[in-house]
Amino acid sequence: MREKLSQYRAPLQQLQIQYNQNKGKVYTEEEDRFLLVMLDKFGLGREDLYERIREEIRESPLFRFDWFFLSRTSLEIQRRCTTLLTMVMREFGEEKRGLEDDDSRESTPAAKKVKKAGNKLVESLKVRPLSPMKLI
Repeated sequence: MREKLSQYRAPLQQLQIQYNQNKGKVYTEEEDRFLLVMLDKFGLGREDLYERIREEIRESPLFRFDWFFLSRTSLEIQRRCTTLLTMVMREFGEEKRGLEDDDSRESTPAAKKVKKAGNKLVESLKVRPLSPMKLI
């Protein structure tokens, strides 16, 4: 996370977050940026981390009229922070994987990818033929 924030001079205004396909996002980018900056400011190891972030939200003039954000509990803030951290970790994981893929392509010949069997849930829902029943 620190690596992500260090890419920007003013992360509270400039930070870009790559969102996944989540269409039901109710938090604004400004709120998400604020949460990430506060996570970095207080550190992830504190016991009262989310309570402190909640206090910062209440004291910040940025959210004075943002009733939705002001009314969030520390548990809701914790959930959102976890989601944001997951997105940031995925973003950096994909970047690192992309760099590793580029390096491996240059040094080794292309290998065929084996397609996996598919989704286990879908496989379990497929209709299986019934065994013949004995009629009396």
